Amino acid sequence: MDFAKEFEKRQDKTTEAERAEQEKKEKGPSVTEILADDEKSKFFLIYLEEQEEGELAHKLLEGNLNAADRAVLEEKRGAFWERLEQAQKIKDSVGGDLENIIKVSPELQQEKKTAGIAALKKVLVDGSISRSFRDPAWMEVMSKKIEDRELGKKAIDLNNQIISEYCKKYNLKEEEFAATLALDDEESPEALKELIKGKMGFFRKIFTSHAELEEMADTIDRREAIKTGLALAENDLHELAGSLHEALQDPRAEQALAAHITGENPPKDPSFKESKAALKSYEIQDKEVSALQEVWDKKKEANKDNKSFDIDEEYGSFIEGAAENSVQNKVGKGKGGFWHAVFKLITGHKLEKKIEK
Repeated sequence: MDFAKEFEKRQDKTTEAERAEQEKKEKGPSVTEILADDEKSKFFLIYLEEQEEGELAHKLLEGNLNAADRAVLEEKRGAFWERLEQAQKIKDSVGGDLENIIKVSPELQQEKKTAGIAALKKVLVDGSISRSFRDPAWMEVMSKKIEDRELGKKAIDLNNQIISEYCKKYNLKEEEFAATLALDDEESPEALKELIKGKMGFFRKIFTSHAELEEMADTIDRREAIKTGLALAENDLHELAGSLHEALQDPRAEQALAAHITGENPPKDPSFKESKAALKSYEIQDKEVSALQEVWDKKKEANKDNKSFDIDEEYGSFIEGAAENSVQNKVGKGKGGFWHAVFKLITGHKLEKKIEK
């Protein structure tokens, strides 16, 4: 083996793979364009949530980004765009196949009867992109199942083409041919030979030998392949139905479906513009700061002789608790989630600047 050439060959492959990866990352809109688009920015913020980038989201909302932050944003942008394209494929595929998927699922048929097909489409099709961003494992499973489904469709199309050409060649009706496939392994080939022979004219029957007839019947010895292909296609639909039914068990999906059923507006994820606007409602009033400063000063005074009182640790806990109370007072108790955490983080930073340690 020429190791130098082998290394060069492998190096070229590595370089090509790296180049392809780089091209993937470079394609797509800039962060500026993503944030200016309500739909894309909504998914980008969900992606930051899934990536546990609360601090970055906080800086983004406040417009306080340094060079390191911008580098991380670019890295996230490239990965985000790849995921969005993958999620869009899921949406398009599910949207085009939903009726077929529902037909094989008693659970989804029941949901359709209750909520109606329009509501089900809204939650399962339109909601598939945000679901893909929140649950990348679900997205990967769906992508693989959709890929299998597409391959199955191509195999069926090819089989249909072969069947069509075969039936045309021997003057058969496709439903007649299909009937021979339904028979068992022993009966099917004989039935096909009889079918072909029955379509022949008088003289052709006479001059067609048994061996020739065998060859004609064997021309499409794809019975098992066709049956297997149809079974796999049916199974692919069942697999997709299972994943979509699983998606309906998600609390967000259940809440959205309930809203559609009752004629209310389902909860929606905020865009970047909406999130920035919401941030203004979290402004801390001077009287709130004064009251907190007074509480903190009293706590310090009460513990001035307490040697176990760690001022840094206690101050951090105090600010965190104050930020949590401030956010809950503005949006209501029990409202958790990513943006609750981000606004709490922002409020905490503001309190740190205003309350003296």
